Amino acid sequence: MRSLLVLGAGAVASLAFGCAGEATTERASSSARSSAFVEAPSLASLSGTSFGASSSASQNNSAPVAGAPASRAIVKIPAGRTPEPTTIEWEGAPTFNTNTSALRDERCPIAFVREWVRFSCKGGPFLLPSRVSMKAGSDYWLRGVANDTFIGRLTPGAFIEFSAYLGEADRPVIRVVWPSGQPGPSVAEAIKDPGGPLAVHPREVKPIPELGPPGPRPLAGDWQDATPVNTGAPARWPKSCEVLVLRGWLRWHCSGPFLFLRNTEGFGKLGKDHFLTNTSNLMAGEVQLVTGMRAVARVQFDLDGPTAELRIHWPVNEPKPSEISIQTASQ
Repeated sequence: MRSLLVLGAGAVASLAFGCAGEATTERASSSARSSAFVEAPSLASLSGTSFGASSSASQNNSAPVAGAPASRAIVKIPAGRTPEPTTIEWEGAPTFNTNTSALRDERCPIAFVREWVRFSCKGGPFLLPSRVSMKAGSDYWLRGVANDTFIGRLTPGAFIEFSAYLGEADRPVIRVVWPSGQPGPSVAEAIKDPGGPLAVHPREVKPIPELGPPGPRPLAGDWQDATPVNTGAPARWPKSCEVLVLRGWLRWHCSGPFLFLRNTEGFGKLGKDHFLTNTSNLMAGEVQLVTGMRAVARVQFDLDGPTAELRIHWPVNEPKPSEISIQTASQ
């Protein structure tokens, strides 16, 4: 499995956080079936919107794919690889913004031509990567004198999140998500979330679903179709943490201005059974759920803030876990 990518200020490193602080480096491939993200903070604020949290099936200048349910594919991507579109093709391409909330930002239209996507923001000097499952230089490019235009070739499972720097307090977030089970992207949104990228806004919690047979690790864009779960006490649910379940896998993520991972127990081998993104502003992990599992992870908010505890318990001989919770630890 590929490790999660972390983009620091001025340098890119792929880090797999192991025991005793060990780290290994590995270069991610866009064709690998992994959910590797490029994680990069914005220039000032390192919180924002969780991917797909406020998306809906609304768009400009085009109709949804015939027969597609609401909030699913907004365009159908043809099979195969085609040349990069010409300027004339881009000028005639439909533009989208699937967000219909008060956060919607009309300054950053997102256009599609075949498997290609392009976006830029009016008045924006440059774009900053936040989370990208694609490889710069072969899957996507930043064009223009000030790197103000994104052009990329989409594949199933893609996840793209950038912010545009329009001013110290003006950084719209642009996001494109293609769950691999869909014929094309289901999210193409630009929003004005005041926190910028990386923040987590939990979606409506649902019961733990039937897991089915174990499968490969989901791709980055696949988590858009995952089920949000939390069996903990609602009064103790953290406002900036979420747990998702998809095809026998679990993803948890928490955001904040300063976070650190206190400890994990029962997750198996790091880099094989579970995977971590460990930064000061985003903590995230993925783990394959197995019968008999009993695991816990604890995330500290600020030096003197509360601790969020993720707990997983799947009793032997039960069809699915009895507990998948994330809640603020009791004082």
